[in-house]
Amino acid sequence: MDFKRIERRIFLADLNSEMLEKGITQKELGKYLGIRPSQLSLWLSGNRGMSLDNLIRISNAVKGWETRYDHVLNEPSIEYGEPVQSLGFLIKKHLKQQGMAQKTLADRVGTSQSRISEYVRGAVTPSLGVAARICRELQIDPKRFVDACSRL
Repeated sequence: MDFKRIERRIFLADLNSEMLEKGITQKELGKYLGIRPSQLSLWLSGNRGMSLDNLIRISNAVKGWETRYDHVLNEPSIEYGEPVQSLGFLIKKHLKQQGMAQKTLADRVGTSQSRISEYVRGAVTPSLGVAARICRELQIDPKRFVDACSRL
């Protein structure tokens, strides 16, 4: 099993655990996000890949979910906690800490230097596969990376 799959499985296990703790059903979450529960089930089980955008949407919905005891669909509440660094800032910071050039990172993750530059500038969000490789190369906690992507 490669790094990308291991990180995705760990992230999905944490996400499913948080859903269980908050009493969120896939049916409720799917209804809130406009995603069929069967599709959501495939994504959350890891049996079907999902885009980074959907991963961020689901993660943000679960993190902000507020349990209510009325008979209305639970909805996430917005909480303003500690600010999360932007994706570009996070990549730039770790490149500098590692003394690595954008070109070197691009070669290691299988993309172009101009694409890495777009990620740093915030012009483009990386796919889940590229994000996992960037995390591995720059030794970034994948959860921090996803949090940073959600600010885009």
